[in-house]
Amino acid sequence: MTERSADWLAQAEDDLAVARQLREGKWWAAACFHAHEAAEKALKAVYQRRGAKALGHSLKSLASALRDPPAEVVEQAAYLARFYIASRHPDAFDSGTPRDHLFEEDADRAITAADRILAWSRDHLA
Repeated sequence: MTERSADWLAQAEDDLAVARQLREGKWWAAACFHAHEAAEKALKAVYQRRGAKALGHSLKSLASALRDPPAEVVEQAAYLARFYIASRHPDAFDSGTPRDHLFEEDADRAITAADRILAWSRDHLA
């Protein structure tokens, strides 16, 4: 397997930038999803660097399986995990769409969580 951690981290950075743009545009549900995506790709960059294969989208599982992340990384991953489905699928709620249930503070917290995971991943890969 070719080691591509730099590619995974670069895409994570792009996804986080998209999340910030979506947040500014008040597309809060979409911002939450892209924050999740940024964190997922940042964690997968660490797997790549270690020569391991990371499958799936469960951020808490991905973070926990790394063996050595700080508790904050696992906590932030667990928080972001709630957005994988809920930020995109209307059936995640009894009624309405994700935009009816996710708000500015959700986007802000999701972006902050993703930013912390990216910071740890950057440091780990440096």
